[in-house]
Amino acid sequence: MRGSIAANTRWSKTPAAERRRQADRGQNALQEKFAAEIDPDNKLSSEDRAKLAANALRAHMQRLALKSAKARRTETAYVMRDAG
Repeated sequence: MRGSIAANTRWSKTPAAERRRQADRGQNALQEKFAAEIDPDNKLSSEDRAKLAANALRAHMQRLALKSAKARRTETAYVMRDAG
């Protein structure tokens, strides 16, 4: 929660043009992180490396979504148990 508050406060003070630039920088850094994990020795072609990194990023986001869904399900079950 604290992270969300800090992020929203920061973005509320950032002009629109700068937001896009910073968001792009963040996305590029994330892609590079996964590319480095997939191919640490940089032996793959840039095309293959980019495709594999994109798949790794997608899998990471899906794991986060699954974790979030499980947490929401647990929270809902807890609320329903206390309400009944």
